[in-house]
Amino acid sequence: MNVAMISSGMLGILLFLLSLNVSLTRFKMKRGFGMASDSANWLTKSVRAQANAAEYAAIFIALTLVLEMEGSPNWVDNAYIAAAVSRYLHAAGMLLSKNLNQPHPLRFIGSLGTYFCGFILSGTVIFYAL
Repeated sequence: MNVAMISSGMLGILLFLLSLNVSLTRFKMKRGFGMASDSANWLTKSVRAQANAAEYAAIFIALTLVLEMEGSPNWVDNAYIAAAVSRYLHAAGMLLSKNLNQPHPLRFIGSLGTYFCGFILSGTVIFYAL
């Protein structure tokens, strides 16, 4: 089983699911562009969850690709899994929150995991470059 590929694929699926949710919500609300300024609005939460996932999925996939090309150690697989899980938790926290100004605990946990994994993977890339 290739954990790096599965984790990267799961990040891609997350992004496409969140994007589909935005498209379906826009269709249902008959709103082709933009979003409400209300942070409790479903479209606003959906757009922000999708945009945030897009910001992080690409860098995690890039870091995974670089490390896998260099023959990363087995322990890095745990960081790949944790990064993907963190992004799912963050997205769920955004969508489940009553209001984006009052973060859901899953969003907080997902953020912490994202930063932790991001620093670990980025540091590992630098370590291998030296």
